[in-house]
Amino acid sequence: MEYSGQINKYKINRPLTEEERAEQLKPKKRFDVLPHYNLSVIKVNSAYLEIVDKFYAWRGMVFVLGVIFAAMVCIALIYGFLPPDTTGSSIRTYNRSEYLYFLAAISLMGIPTVIFCILLALRESFTYTHYPIRLNRKNRMVYVFRRNGTVMSASWDDLFFTFDKGGYDSVLRAVNWNIRGHLLDADGVTVKETFAFPIYSTKKDELLNYWEFVRRYMEEGPAKLIGSGEGQVEICHPIADRKESFGWGMQLIYSHMARVPIMFWIFSPFLTLIGLARYLANLTCDVPVWPKSVESACVIDPGDPYARDARNNPPNLRWLTA
Repeated sequence: MEYSGQINKYKINRPLTEEERAEQLKPKKRFDVLPHYNLSVIKVNSAYLEIVDKFYAWRGMVFVLGVIFAAMVCIALIYGFLPPDTTGSSIRTYNRSEYLYFLAAISLMGIPTVIFCILLALRESFTYTHYPIRLNRKNRMVYVFRRNGTVMSASWDDLFFTFDKGGYDSVLRAVNWNIRGHLLDADGVTVKETFAFPIYSTKKDELLNYWEFVRRYMEEGPAKLIGSGEGQVEICHPIADRKESFGWGMQLIYSHMARVPIMFWIFSPFLTLIGLARYLANLTCDVPVWPKSVESACVIDPGDPYARDARNNPPNLRWLTA
């Protein structure tokens, strides 16, 4: 789970750091690794590649934590505001002045905490179901759907790509690395806007496979990535023009622990809660719609041999799209 850029916003209107310069990823430089799409694709074809945002995989986690903590604090506040025991038969015995100080203290601590938790839950509710990124290889443009519903448009060749540090993974005791794209000001130094690709890892080198998938698509086209199976897109998310189904969301959440059966069974109740919260949060959200200007720049040729979307998913997964 990596929430840098969602809970706390990316720092902008600042100069590039020395570390960002040192970790720069240049679109013309090819790495000798096997590209992989890492289950991030919504659509791909000869014209454009559309991928999910960094927060899509664990969507529901922020919502459920916000609701749970808000409920816990509210219960504590309700208990705290109950009249104290004046008979001396309970440990909750106060004189009048002590009780007033107690109410003031729990109000100062509790109410802001509840507000924070509600705002946390709203990061995944009453907004958009996801924030797609579309990379158009024909006009070499990158379109990023912002949280406020507007779209950032920038030239692939003008963006500054780099490995960057995200949040700290307390379980693995290591920093998560992201691949970020910076839109720079005319001076070529000041960061005006930042977005992140959907993959992150505590091991920086593990991100190269995904970078090569995106980079080769933009620089070399889809033929080798799709046609030869080198980094074949086997599954596409069924969210291009509709909300994901309950089954699809649960499948994604469960998949995080599926490779370690014992961990899956230990955490399955919590994973189920996240999946349910994911579904409920999505019910309050709108599906992102690209502006006509973007769609008109991303026309797919009839009979495109490299076109893939959810309709091409394996038969055993198609029922989850309903």
